[in-house]
Amino acid sequence: MYCKNCGKEVDGKFCSNCGMPVNDEPGTVLYPADRMDDTPMPSRSKRVPNIKEGKKAPSGCARTIGVVLLVIGILVLAVGVMAILGDSDETASNSQSTVSEKKTEKYITLKKYNKIKSGMTYKEVVDIIGFTVKKDSENTINFGIEGEKDLVTESYTYRGKNFGSYATFVFQNGKLTIKSQSGLK
Repeated sequence: MYCKNCGKEVDGKFCSNCGMPVNDEPGTVLYPADRMDDTPMPSRSKRVPNIKEGKKAPSGCARTIGVVLLVIGILVLAVGVMAILGDSDETASNSQSTVSEKKTEKYITLKKYNKIKSGMTYKEVVDIIGFTVKKDSENTINFGIEGEKDLVTESYTYRGKNFGSYATFVFQNGKLTIKSQSGLK
């Protein structure tokens, strides 16, 4: 064994060259009680950080779940912004239409929104709302694990009757996992 202070070979509990105590516990540095010079030393038995004691990096599964949640959050935010911006365009085009061109308008209400529960299929949600809309987005994540099913995420946005109101529904592998609304009455 060699002294961590001066590098000389040590035989015993103290270095015969510099007087430094030898400690077998990794990561601990002890300082000699009596020093010949006046150089300042840190306090006794100061613990030196050990790389092995650091926090573990997230596992592949935890990292994947984090990425999936981040993607879903971004999708919900983007869909909401699209719904708000889309309403202003629709309002402008509706003001230019004549009474004879009046079309059947489809909106989601807060009452219908509240009937929708997590775990429902897209068909069950459509049955409650009463009409379908174009899919906003679809993402597929392949985990690369044999026998593991891909994660397919789809989102749909339904407009409410009031300006800027909407409801967003996110499905994973065909089941409703996230629903959000803004301004529905």
